[in-house]
Amino acid sequence: MNINMLRDVDDDAGFYGAACGRTDAWRGAVLNVSADSGASYAAIGSFRFASTMGTVTNTLGNFFSGNIPDEINRVVVRLTHGALSSVGFTAFVNGAQAAVVGDEILYFRTATLNLDGTYTVTGLLRGRRGSEYAMGTHAAGERFVLAEASKMIRVAQTVGDIGMTRLYKGVTSGGSLAATQAKWFRNEGAGLKPYGSVLLGGGFDADGNATLRCVPRTRTAGVWRDSVDVPVGEPSESYEFLIYADDTYETVVRTISGLTSPTTPYSAADQTADGLTPGETVYFGVYKRSPTVGRGYLSQGSTAGDAVVIVPPDLAPLPAPPPPPAPAPAPSPAPSPAPSPSPAPAPAPVPAGPPGADIVDGSGAVDPALYLSMAYGYGSAAGVTYRYGSPATVAGLPTLPLRADAGAINHGAGNDAIFAFGPENNTDSNLYVSIHATAIGTPNSGTSIADAVAWFQAAAVDRETWMQKPQLLWQDRVLLPPDIDYYEANNVVEWDLAADLPIVEYRGENAADSPSTRLSLFCTQGSPTRPAKMMCTGTYTAQNEASCEFAIGKIPTGIAVTGGGEFAFVSMWDVVNNKGQVAVVSLGSTSQGSTLFGSRYDWWHGWMDNMKPGFIDQGNYIFMKVIHYIDLPSNCKAPTTICATTGVHPFAALKYDGGGDISSFEYLDSPMASNRAAMLPGGADYERYAKGGVAVVASKSEKTVCFIDLGPLFAYTNDMYLGSAAKNLETQSMGYASNQWPYLLADHIQAIPPVIKTITLTKRPAAVLTTATFNYWSKDDQTREYEPDGPFQATPHYPRAWVATEDGDLYIYSLGRYAAGVKPTTPSPSDIAQVGTVTGLGTQITHLAGCKGAPGVDDPLNEAVVFTDRANRKIGLVKFTTPSSVTTTGTVQTLIQDSRIDPVMAIMTDNYSTEMNTLVVADYSGSVIRNYRFGQVVYAGSTPWSPASTLTAGGEYCGALSLPFKPISVHCSNVP
Repeated sequence: MNINMLRDVDDDAGFYGAACGRTDAWRGAVLNVSADSGASYAAIGSFRFASTMGTVTNTLGNFFSGNIPDEINRVVVRLTHGALSSVGFTAFVNGAQAAVVGDEILYFRTATLNLDGTYTVTGLLRGRRGSEYAMGTHAAGERFVLAEASKMIRVAQTVGDIGMTRLYKGVTSGGSLAATQAKWFRNEGAGLKPYGSVLLGGGFDADGNATLRCVPRTRTAGVWRDSVDVPVGEPSESYEFLIYADDTYETVVRTISGLTSPTTPYSAADQTADGLTPGETVYFGVYKRSPTVGRGYLSQGSTAGDAVVIVPPDLAPLPAPPPPPAPAPAPSPAPSPAPSPSPAPAPAPVPAGPPGADIVDGSGAVDPALYLSMAYGYGSAAGVTYRYGSPATVAGLPTLPLRADAGAINHGAGNDAIFAFGPENNTDSNLYVSIHATAIGTPNSGTSIADAVAWFQAAAVDRETWMQKPQLLWQDRVLLPPDIDYYEANNVVEWDLAADLPIVEYRGENAADSPSTRLSLFCTQGSPTRPAKMMCTGTYTAQNEASCEFAIGKIPTGIAVTGGGEFAFVSMWDVVNNKGQVAVVSLGSTSQGSTLFGSRYDWWHGWMDNMKPGFIDQGNYIFMKVIHYIDLPSNCKAPTTICATTGVHPFAALKYDGGGDISSFEYLDSPMASNRAAMLPGGADYERYAKGGVAVVASKSEKTVCFIDLGPLFAYTNDMYLGSAAKNLETQSMGYASNQWPYLLADHIQAIPPVIKTITLTKRPAAVLTTATFNYWSKDDQTREYEPDGPFQATPHYPRAWVATEDGDLYIYSLGRYAAGVKPTTPSPSDIAQVGTVTGLGTQITHLAGCKGAPGVDDPLNEAVVFTDRANRKIGLVKFTTPSSVTTTGTVQTLIQDSRIDPVMAIMTDNYSTEMNTLVVADYSGSVIRNYRFGQVVYAGSTPWSPASTLTAGGEYCGALSLPFKPISVHCSNVP
């Protein structure tokens, strides 16, 4: 680290080093240097102890109030290793807790642990040890190192080493020098540089002659003692004054050197010769000089006594690091590389303006400049065009009729809920079903996240009325979810920051009330200096908050959540390393309103003993932890869509209690440590949780589809919970540190999900979707002849993946034994095979959604899929038929087509109790959510509502909800 001295005993030409590992198993490292561009290396120091260090996630503001505590600014840091604490005021001002933030040395008083595992550091004494020059240079993503003398090292150097750029390798004990990546570093001799001077000023005599002066500071022995001057701090006293043309401090008109005191005359004649007016303010700078390193830090001020600015040094950039050595051949499938324990270097500046149609060149290869530009414009209008094509322009379509509102139910002052069928019945038992939705989009103006996220009621049944118009929740009548206020207050996002605008969103599309449908997850854009983040927002009865952040330079493009709420998988572009990846995020749930480690109460029958990240629970997330980044193949640098399945129907977790009431095996088997036997092979509850799965990722530009085996991840996670009492005990020590559960997969490579098959298409894939399982009564790869106790069919019926191309083809793939369901299997890559194609969906397909119910579809999650055709303003359905155990065909049906909409995404409301047959459509150009009904509303008990049939054969328009943004994603689910 090129920083000023932390201690007087370090008054030499050396520099500081700090290191840590990703786990507590790290046992130190050796620092090696090469003076011959990597031909040979020599050890120059060793790290015995891990430093407390990490990455700053916000931008620390400048501070201009001198030597008093900064109570305005804060540092938010995510530690790679260690923990932070608070100290009393006396210890604080005496430097009990010093930290290096970027290049600034500061003291801090308070460290508060946030729910997302970051610390908020406040009560700051800024610019310690002469580092004021760095106070205005901060940026998100910079380093944070706790300055602990016992853990850092001082690398001895000579004066001749100053300014020399060399290669360095920090090799973990037991590691390989050859396999360790080298980094360039130039020793700037910062510890020997004289501090910037203060109190710059001066005056004029009657003839306009000026006297310029400053007060110098010392690097060493700077303790203030009565009746004793502060020492010079250098072998000799020397100063250099710069005279500037004006208050921009850009043009030097005179340099005055060779001064032995911090003052100099500046005559009226010299002022005139330099183009200045004698007697008017003189703007000047001062260097205190060292006979060893020359100029120190530059201070700038004026004879008017302006606030003094200490200028950061202007350093030439380092050369690019040499490429790492090629890795040794790995067995197939090769484990993915470990995630970097330190933040990736900031990517190159973003080119102006994202491109339009594509990011590949004429040969189909990804263009690096277009790749970078589109990544940081993914949520812009050009990014939406790249993802979804141009807005719909087709004319001559029908305008579907809008049913008049029948009335409104009043839930209090101003809390009306509009219904289409009625009238309201307050005498009979009240069936209440409410479908809540979340949408994200691009603000119509400005860059505030408050104008980019919405929650609302998609549809509802209440007091025998039917509400088919999308509208504000009657509970609070606000469009912005309260979760967003929470994230802003806890420094997860900031208002009016373009980097914090959402760009992708997902809520599970399994059966109603399954864990993955509880909350929506969305990811932010990020920037070259601010990491993208993922967080959740819920329904009115499931509102826990959780968030995580990704390394800088990783741009999320899609989210998938496994059916039991175990994991999220986020496809992303790594613009720093020019590759595609999938982030593996372990999810943990708890009861509504409970804290991360506090007591729990019975909320929807989840685990009552403690949180279980990576294991099935009820999906009210309060914990997210990135545990790995899976590298995608070289021809999948730009993944644009992802989906995942475990093959387990969510109803598999249902269990009847002793009284015959429906509960869940999580609730009935709590605490897990006492009920492990029931979940082991042969136990009553062995067939209630996932044993594997598949994630399917597609890259539109590269015409590539990748299949990822989730089996190793589930096998490892399940074994940690159920394999032994000792392993189960480990899982109870949860947290965000690398040595806390869930562990980073880099330290458990047997658990890393491998890419098992990559397929290149001739057309551009626009969307992917997977089946949940064949149906609830199925086991493994077979289905019963009839429910619930009929015999299994003799031929397998494997789960499917569907890939839609932009121009309207739907490719059907068998996932074979990879979507393992509730029993482990032994799959082979040959299991992944195309088993059918359906054509004629449309001409601009943008999205595939789960079918939650439609006339003539018995198992909607697996026998049909909903598609959006933006060009033709159409939402349609593909219904599948299976003529044999190998092949699949399908028929295409238009659900609705309307002149009003510019649809980029459409989803179905849950058919929970009442068959709703309703679509929720994100109308991008209209900045609205529009609802459409394509079939009868069938009240609970199979009674059609009267009058319930749609007014035309083409469907019925249900109304719209205006938004302050152009929606790019929407999902909904039943409120549990």
